Amino acid sequence: MENSNIKIVSIQTLLKGKNADFDSTPASAIKMVRHADQRVGSKKEVEKKLLIGGQPVPAGISSLYELYIEHRDLFDKYQSEQIKGRFDGVKYMVVFLGEKGTTARFVGVYEIKGRRPSTISANEEVLELSSVAEFKHLEEKIVIDWGKSTVSWHQYFNQLKDVVRIEDGISKADGTPNFKSYQEVILNHRQLVQVMNDKDWERVLKAVNCIYLIVDKSNGKNYVGSTYGAERIYQRWQAYADTGHGDNVELKKLVDADSKYHTRNFQWSILETLPSNITQDEAVERENIWKKKMLSREHGYNKN
Repeated sequence: MENSNIKIVSIQTLLKGKNADFDSTPASAIKMVRHADQRVGSKKEVEKKLLIGGQPVPAGISSLYELYIEHRDLFDKYQSEQIKGRFDGVKYMVVFLGEKGTTARFVGVYEIKGRRPSTISANEEVLELSSVAEFKHLEEKIVIDWGKSTVSWHQYFNQLKDVVRIEDGISKADGTPNFKSYQEVILNHRQLVQVMNDKDWERVLKAVNCIYLIVDKSNGKNYVGSTYGAERIYQRWQAYADTGHGDNVELKKLVDADSKYHTRNFQWSILETLPSNITQDEAVERENIWKKKMLSREHGYNKN
């Protein structure tokens, strides 16, 4: 089991020696920012007007994490909008995405090149942010422990933060998500197509059968399915990558009525892995248990 309390080194030490101007900048002119991975619709985010630049976030985006992954330009715009005075005297922002508990993932160092008044609120300003290239090779790979005071989402650089993990990152150079574990698989259709063409994903998805879940993010309805025998999850999900609906009757109705419906709304994940030699009867038995748990017959897209 991974011990998240193991301290490797501080983020301050790890970032040192990459950029001379950053190194010579006093800690009082550098702020660390932890963007919490909370739902966009929460009270705090409504007060923040996310609404980005006064405009609603794209359909299907329910967290800052999703905004970062799927709309990086809007994420940058979001973090550039700040309360006046909050970053006075600050030259650099060291930016993290909040993850589980008190951990946070490093996503970049930004230089504040200037400020301009917000056209949305008199109490806000827009920071002109420029990503610092010397830190890009570390982006998304470093996970730190922010500490107990997660409510303090912006802190000066003299607050030491321990690095607890150094990983491969969220995605590969071509944007394909990195595989971490079957339990952590959550894919939109674009990502599903990508992983079907990735050898690492092909290897792990051909190794198991599973109970899988498709969620319609527009309404919360879900579909529970299973694989068994020689089919494995890779072959089944290839059909969804190709068509968006995999010939499931209710899903096909949605895609036939709107050819882009699956690209906006469907999300694939794995509920439970099953042995590669599991029989059809055994897999369907497990599938039925999950259908009862998820109420996917009563309130979802399962009809049997």
